[in-house]
Amino acid sequence: GGEQLYAREQEVYLGMCRRWRELPKPTIAMVQGACVAGGLMLAWVCDLIVASDDASFQNPVLRMTGAAVELLVEPWEMPARKAKEFLLTASVLTAVEAERLGMVNRVVPRDDLEDAVREMAETIAKVPPATAQVVKRSINKTLDLQGQRNAYDYHFEAHHWMHGTATALDALEAREKKTSMAEVFAEHRDPEPDPKSA
Repeated sequence: GGEQLYAREQEVYLGMCRRWRELPKPTIAMVQGACVAGGLMLAWVCDLIVASDDASFQNPVLRMTGAAVELLVEPWEMPARKAKEFLLTASVLTAVEAERLGMVNRVVPRDDLEDAVREMAETIAKVPPATAQVVKRSINKTLDLQGQRNAYDYHFEAHHWMHGTATALDALEAREKKTSMAEVFAEHRDPEPDPKSA
């Protein structure tokens, strides 16, 4: 029932994302291709993001009547108006647009992605581990003092409230007739933008 779903999503999504965010070591997400919905949520809990020039970012879950994904990170990754636009229109952002908004640290050619991430990791490794851990915790604490943790908690509750609405239940019934989640997402996603046009 609802209690089991709540407990499962609290552990699998909210809890896992918090654990990744709070890992003592700095983390780097390496993104190539489409980074959509839950993939976006997982990338954003990393400390740094390096994307290939063909990467794109989208969260079309509102079109499926979900209240975004379990962790609403968008207001923390871009200005509030852009976050609303991104979610309400299911916009697809190119890697260049994501970097301009501050969602991504660097954009590199796809063939250079692994080398760029390795180089970044090696540069970070020059910082003494205790120093890197303290600074990471201090920055995360600053975000929490600004309300990030409370905002995540609030959205998780809103997300679960949305599960029980007639709109969401009707959409779930329609989704269950699909053969895969890929088919569901394809129905709700716009075509990928040309990364060269950004």
